[in-house]
Amino acid sequence: MSNLQIVRATPAHLDLLREIGQATYRDHYAYLWTEPGLNQYLDRQFGATSPLATDLAGQTVQYHLAQTAHETVGFVKLKLAQPLPGQLDAVGLELEKIYLRRQAVGQGYGEQLLRAVADIARQTQHQWVWLDVLKTNHRGIAFYERAGFRTVGEVPFASDREAPGMWVMAKRLGASP
Repeated sequence: MSNLQIVRATPAHLDLLREIGQATYRDHYAYLWTEPGLNQYLDRQFGATSPLATDLAGQTVQYHLAQTAHETVGFVKLKLAQPLPGQLDAVGLELEKIYLRRQAVGQGYGEQLLRAVADIARQTQHQWVWLDVLKTNHRGIAFYERAGFRTVGEVPFASDREAPGMWVMAKRLGASP
């Protein structure tokens, strides 16, 4: 496992984020969709009319690239000051997307990204990090549980093929290590 460099994405990274987002989503989640449904979803998330360019220019959404010495292996999308679904008075940093290229999975990069996300949360004065994970993604759920996340609720999710739903998982952060 090599160390990752975590770099905040800028508008100059727009095409790279589009490419990685589409490729990694296809690699990991295409089975949820019909081909037309998948193409529509990817266009909404990463296409020319998606909010990606606006997000990169704004302050409330951040993308961070995960880079090795040789390539960009993934990214995270973070949304600042987001209320935890179903939790009164709890606001946190939402880890909306954590995408790794297929060949990067199992290399320890996910753990490094989660540590970087926790650091970013602390720097931005968040006490919580939270995310949604497919209820059928047992490997992902186990990964987040090992990192200290706990299930705190659920939210709906449906593709054009199935409706597996999602667990909301959250982790309360302590002081910086």
